[in-house]
Amino acid sequence: MVQSEISISDEYADILAKEIKQEIDAEVLGQILIENGWTEVRMRYISREQAIDIIDWCIDTLAENQWKRIGGSFIFRNKKDAEWFILRWL
Repeated sequence: MVQSEISISDEYADILAKEIKQEIDAEVLGQILIENGWTEVRMRYISREQAIDIIDWCIDTLAENQWKRIGGSFIFRNKKDAEWFILRWL
């Protein structure tokens, strides 16, 4: 029984380690983009539905690879896209 508990704990540790790595990678990428002239807009979602609506709007409205969502922030290659986003969602 102890071996089963250890393997489950190891499995959870692996999952958690992967999630932490992805978060760190995203944060580093975001900082690199901002340092290279991208514009960050921080969001605080009102609801899960609003978050989905915002992401759908970005997909439908903005060119591919012109924006990234990292946590509660949206990062835009073009400042005009960031301004348009602010006017629409903030």
